[in-house]
Amino acid sequence: MGRNLAAQCYVWVFRAAPVILVLLIVWNGTPQLFPSLLKANWFNPFVAAGISFSLASIAYMAEIMRGSVRAVSQGQGHAAAALGLNRFQVFRLVVLPQALRVALPALVNEFINVLKVTSLAYIISLREIMAVVNDAIAASFRFVEWYCAALVYYLIIVSIFMVFQSVIQKKLK
Repeated sequence: MGRNLAAQCYVWVFRAAPVILVLLIVWNGTPQLFPSLLKANWFNPFVAAGISFSLASIAYMAEIMRGSVRAVSQGQGHAAAALGLNRFQVFRLVVLPQALRVALPALVNEFINVLKVTSLAYIISLREIMAVVNDAIAASFRFVEWYCAALVYYLIIVSIFMVFQSVIQKKLK
């Protein structure tokens, strides 16, 4: 019960918090809680962004997987148990493969969402696509061209993941 409550609180907090707020708390707040991070060479905007996006995304992925596991009929588990499988085997061999088929589109969608949300990382000085575009716009004042160039990059990256999702779904059928 304690772990379930902790997981529910985690999901509740990180689904409710805007990603930009999580990003700012991790980048600006964590060094206040752990002053040794100010001297650490490894704590940089890339690491802070990775931690922030992971914290937020895990909450959504947990809900996706919870819903997918619940979508598998309990009869499947009962039938596997009747065949002599223990609880771990039932989950690993029967429930999880079916749940992954259900969850795959939503998981890939969440991954694509995280990819797009990385554009927020420019606020903590992480050099990503939108930071480069904003610098180019500041130098040239060509908004439409640079924003369209960023859009093309995102379209290409997301399209690659959509093709990857399609290939995996075909293999799972």
